[in-house]
Amino acid sequence: MDWEVAHPFGSLLLGVTAGYWQNFGHGLTATGLQPSGDTALLDVLPFGAIATYRFDWLADRWARFPLIPYAQVGLQRALWASFSGTGAVSKDTASGSRGSGWTYGYTTALGLALNLDSLDPDLAREAYVDTGIQRTSLFAEYGWTRLDNFGKSGALILTDRAWRFGLAMEF
Repeated sequence: MDWEVAHPFGSLLLGVTAGYWQNFGHGLTATGLQPSGDTALLDVLPFGAIATYRFDWLADRWARFPLIPYAQVGLQRALWASFSGTGAVSKDTASGSRGSGWTYGYTTALGLALNLDSLDPDLAREAYVDTGIQRTSLFAEYGWTRLDNFGKSGALILTDRAWRFGLAMEF
């Protein structure tokens, strides 16, 4: 979710983000050299505060202009938990530590949105009058997320790079 706070030759947005992902694998035997038959899960819930600059000036001026590039940056933290084959949170019996915690970092993204309103401006105007939807677009972005407690040792590193695709609607 974003909120438009300014329009300096485009739009400046402040927002929040939340997500979920899960990794599935096998645990290691006590020697640590061989995978065991037990399954292991890593659940990650990232939360963040983001700022986005969207160059939508041309799309706002010409109803049929279809492309809106944007850049995003933000601070992020992720709640993570590792689960053993029995479904319990993993534990290191030697050190007494648990397999869960928080990891902090930042996220960035570069993206391009396809303004669907440019395909039929009359229908887009009707949708605005009927529902309050100001713009609908498909987007593709490449994101870099660096979650490593800003380089401090002892953190579970959840750094990631990925393509993201979706549908965006502005109200």
